[in-house]
Amino acid sequence: MPRDAFSGPERKLLLAFDVGTAYSGISYSILDPGKVPEIQGVHKFPGQGTADGNAKIPSILYYGKDGGVRAAGAETERDGMDIIAEEENWVKAEWFKLHLRPSTEVFAADAVHIPHLPLDKTPVDVFSDYLKYLNDYAKQYIQETHPGIDTCIWNVSEIHYIISYPNGWQEPQQAMIEQASEKAGLVTPNCRNVVTLLAEGEASLHTCIDKGLISEPILVSEGVTIVNVGEGTVDLSAYATKPDGKSFQEIAEAQCHFKGSIFVTKAASEYLDIFLKGSRYHQDIAEMTRYFDRTTKCSFSEPSNPCFIRFGSVRDKDPKLKITAGKLRLEGTVVASFFEPSIKCIVDAVLAQCRDASKKISNVFLVGSFSTNSFLFKRVKESLEPHGLSVSRPDVQLNNVVTDGSIAFFLYQLAYSGVTHHPLIPEDQTSRQDLGEHTEHRWKVTEKRSGDLGLDPFMSQFIQDKPQDLSKRSLEESPRYSSVPSSSDQVATETVFPERNNRPKSMQDIIREERKQRLFEEQRRLIENISRQTNRINHQNVKLDALQKKDSSEKWEDDLFETMRRGLNITRSVFHTRSSVSGECIRDQMKELNSKIACIAEMAVETSIGKPKDQGGLELVSHFLGKPFVAIFQDGTHLADKKFTRAILQIFLARSCMVLIDSWCLGKPGLDSRLDTIYNRIRSKEEQTVAGKWRQIVFEQLPHGPEADILPRYADLITQRLMQLSSLAGWGGDTNQIGGNVQKMMELVETIRMNVKAGIISADLQPWIAAYGDRYNPSFMKDAGGHFGGDGDRTPERPRVLGSTEVGLKVQWRADEGDDESEFRGLQSRTRVLLIGAFKGLRL
Repeated sequence: MPRDAFSGPERKLLLAFDVGTAYSGISYSILDPGKVPEIQGVHKFPGQGTADGNAKIPSILYYGKDGGVRAAGAETERDGMDIIAEEENWVKAEWFKLHLRPSTEVFAADAVHIPHLPLDKTPVDVFSDYLKYLNDYAKQYIQETHPGIDTCIWNVSEIHYIISYPNGWQEPQQAMIEQASEKAGLVTPNCRNVVTLLAEGEASLHTCIDKGLISEPILVSEGVTIVNVGEGTVDLSAYATKPDGKSFQEIAEAQCHFKGSIFVTKAASEYLDIFLKGSRYHQDIAEMTRYFDRTTKCSFSEPSNPCFIRFGSVRDKDPKLKITAGKLRLEGTVVASFFEPSIKCIVDAVLAQCRDASKKISNVFLVGSFSTNSFLFKRVKESLEPHGLSVSRPDVQLNNVVTDGSIAFFLYQLAYSGVTHHPLIPEDQTSRQDLGEHTEHRWKVTEKRSGDLGLDPFMSQFIQDKPQDLSKRSLEESPRYSSVPSSSDQVATETVFPERNNRPKSMQDIIREERKQRLFEEQRRLIENISRQTNRINHQNVKLDALQKKDSSEKWEDDLFETMRRGLNITRSVFHTRSSVSGECIRDQMKELNSKIACIAEMAVETSIGKPKDQGGLELVSHFLGKPFVAIFQDGTHLADKKFTRAILQIFLARSCMVLIDSWCLGKPGLDSRLDTIYNRIRSKEEQTVAGKWRQIVFEQLPHGPEADILPRYADLITQRLMQLSSLAGWGGDTNQIGGNVQKMMELVETIRMNVKAGIISADLQPWIAAYGDRYNPSFMKDAGGHFGGDGDRTPERPRVLGSTEVGLKVQWRADEGDDESEFRGLQSRTRVLLIGAFKGLRL
């Protein structure tokens, strides 16, 4: 799209930063009066050998013992940097952007994968250090690339910074980015610089416009979806043009999902960890993962072709592990499975956005670094085209899509209104009269989808002037901070210089004051919350100190409490007590687990093979299920009924799952009773959030290394025992099929275990099963065999239980101040049980 020459009175600089989860980008444009601006990128950084149009800047910093930055960005990828960092005890900070994320369920789902920040560093600290690195080298690069530019552009002229943020990030996240930019020195009280925040989806849209991808029919009548597939997140935005064909509006809620390419790499690393466990090549997984991330993942295109991961020398060879000449062979279908979660997320999100959009969407544009992958693009295209959607991607340097689009947004000064859920000034007729005064500036007044009038978010900063060609307006009156709103923002927000406020209050001033008031209120609430949490921690420290006076026989408790007190002191400044997973999510996972238990038991009784003559296996029955079940297997009458045999196998599977879910540390059962004792003591004295936070901290500090090895071993052991029990009962099934399903069941069990122990804080959710001999209670149990005659029977002498065929869910809830008990009570679910009375004629 053609651009107009810049008509400002002096040279200015536009500088855009995209701080990505794993990699970042920089673009810039030098605005010289009378010249047509060009969008240019920074393509070479310190530590990189040669300039590359698609050069990536790692979003990584190394900190020394004193908290100072030792290396940043491309410097962290120099040869031997990992060795130097280990020798000097530097601490690595990566994925730090995700620590700014909103504390909502959709963003918390994969929070367990996010690396911790260095001690004594907040997300704002790390973000500001990285912004400073980007800014410093951008200056150096521009001066070296444009020798005619003197240093006055940095010291005298105005620099307009544009920093992008993911879709769905609201005012709290934008405020932290503003704090980081100020701390990084991008703006100071004595400079003329400006910082503007822009949603990544909106920046990507303008890249597509700038490259001419949006054709005339799209501009006139249809909507488009922009899918920014990046390293950490997948962002979706849907836009359509207004009748004038020059401005845009969002036609559906923006979306953000943690399904970027780093999670493909993580899936590959987890696979290699399991595949190479116990071999001498297990220590090479880090090198293999790096090669997969930089080469295999980027070039993968066809599942029918194998992939080779280089990691060693030509002498490395192991045919059993498919290693030849220092290269590990991975089947293409295996690699494709690493991509599937991201592909499914993209397809489902696009279809959902098309359903919710207020206008028909026919075109989908994939942008972002991960969209360059041929396999991902092909699969998404094949999945969406049957729904009438045309899928394409720009033929540009995709690592700079967001930053190039940020620059293009301001060069073209296109305006559009965001989807808003509230009017500009609710029920304020005065504001409508004020807006009515701008009928001569009708292009500056927009009508929201709710029917309320409002100033166009981007153009509202120009309402003081007569309508002019915006390309002729200088940026001298730009705000110090401005935020171009995404789908959930209500209005554009600015903080301007004090000397520009010496005029009668306008609509812009009213909006600004209201926003400041909201921010002050939010700040006050946060301060009160921090104070309340600090008091709780201090109170807990007093109790922990008292434990030191106990008898030496309980010294293990004192040591553990001291460890936890240090952990609590570390988290004193930001003591998060919000659960990272909802109770509804755990309940749904329990339902899925019970479904898998039933499915696996059904597979194990698929074929009747006849009862074996050898009864020597009855000792196994006693060991796996208990002595009461021996009589059932000796008699054999009831085992001829597939339904009863399946129920007994479900009892075995439910018990096996409960053993793992109840464990604090897999492979170390001795810790369970001790930690349960301490947790119950804390819970009896403190609010649930304090006890839940203690449980979370303990669980996260316990060793998790052996789990990758233990889970497959548990799966193999459970499969073996299940098939033995099935055979003794006279039934059989496909062992390989059952083993694969048991493996998936174990992965779900591990997810539930982590969510119950560390994910839910505000309540104590306990999966449970009934024990042999328990009385049947219809309030907590369901009759699996239909013997009892319904859940409504309330006879005084209830039958006794043989065992649970499903895992139930109990809620042990202790009210904190302001909590609503009903939020958790509805989560309880009954367990299905098999009653002793179902086996008539046997003494069990």
